[in-house]
Amino acid sequence: MKCYICEQDKETRPYGEGGQPICFQCMKASPEREAAAKQKFGRQLDACGPIAVLYTAPSAALSDAGPVTLTPDTYDNKGPVTVH
Repeated sequence: MKCYICEQDKETRPYGEGGQPICFQCMKASPEREAAAKQKFGRQLDACGPIAVLYTAPSAALSDAGPVTLTPDTYDNKGPVTVH
């Protein structure tokens, strides 16, 4: 999908302004966009309930660890995620 900032066709997430698709590089290029993306991701996690199970896409997988489980103890919507 095209990033609404750079307009390149690449992997995006719906964390841009108004839910528009934004790529990782454009999100990280601005502290304001990064903060907004973290907030939107946190809202999505909060909507999942007490436990959210996320699977990485095969192209983004760094290991064969399997699903990543985020709980209130491992994600506080204020900083980096700790994966168990």
